[in-house]
Formats: sequence, C-alpha cells, structure tokens
Amino acid sequence: MKVTNIILEEMIEKIYRKSPLQKKKLSQYFENQDRQYFNLFSQFLKDYNGYLESQNIDIKYAIDAYLKMCGDMVKSQIYFLKTDKYPIVDAKEAYDKVYNDKDEIKSYMIGLALSQFLWKTHYEMFSHLKNSIRKLNGQISSYLEIGPGHGLFLKEAIQTLDNKVIFTAVDISQTSIEITQSIINHFFNDTV
Repeated sequence: MKVTNIILEEMIEKIYRKSPLQKKKLSQYFENQDRQYFNLFSQFLKDYNGYLESQNIDIKYAIDAYLKMCGDMVKSQIYFLKTDKYPIVDAKEAYDKVYNDKDEIKSYMIGLALSQFLWKTHYEMFSHLKNSIRKLNGQISSYLEIGPGHGLFLKEAIQTLDNKVIFTAVDISQTSIEITQSIINHFFNDTV
C-alpha cells in the first residue's frame, strides 16, 4: 500500500533512515495494511503532530523517543534471555528510574503513542478499545482508566462515549497524568 500523507511519509522515512531493523519490520507490517489503516494513521499523525507542536515538541523528538523505546525493549529482551530476569525487577527501582523520572517517562509516553499505529499488537488493542466503547455507548455511566500513559485511549473514550459519562484516570506517574491532561485539554479545549 502506498502511503500518501506527507507527515506520515516523512515520519516513516526518518524512522527507516535511523533504524534498518525498524525499516524491515515496518515495511512488512505496512504491506498487510489497507487504505483504512493508512487513513486512520494519517489522521492520527495530523492530530498528534498538532498536539506535539502545542507542547513545543518536534516530531523528530517523537521519532527518537519511539526508537529509544524500541531499543530499550530489545535490550531488555536480550538481558532477560541471558539472565532470566528483566533489568529492573524491583517496584521502587522502576518507580525511581522510569515512572518518577520526568524525562524518561515523557520520552517513553511520546514514543509509545506512535506505537499505537506502528506495532500490530498495539494497533489491535487500540482498535479493540474503539470498537468496544462504540458498542457499549449509552450503557456506560462511568469510565475508569488505570495507567492512561499517553492519554490517547482516554481521548478516544471521551470522544466516543456519551457526554454524561464520568471519566477518571489514575497513574503512578505524575508526568503521565500531566501528559494525559495536556492531551485532553488540547483536543477538548479545556472543556473536560
């Protein structure tokens, strides 16, 4: 499938140049996607790039954050294969080194947001959420999201569900809550 969105084309090209491994994986993944996927991805990138610009974050930062996240995950997998445990096994250490480290969690959340369309599993999870809340719209009076991370699932729920729904989000990372709040404020003009 040929990509026709300029922002999408530029982002993919930058990822390809910086990571031959990602180029191989993404090329194969994109071959199996239809026009609807690329239309949704293009709209997501347009919206997300607008959000990033409102936060004075360049798309290059988002690409680097995505590639860092991918690299960190590969390193963790290799470490696990060698030692039978992950590099961080203690909750306090995870909190200190990741969730409470403003720069680390910001990078992770910004990169993770791109994975919603770049990783098959994340795209399927996101699609499942969208389909589920559409089916249940009108039957939900409150919505709790634990660990909203980048805020995009919560954004989708707010956008889809009845405006009478009470939304609550909790996370152990203050930075994650701030990112989620900024996403919601950006897309809903401080009305939520």
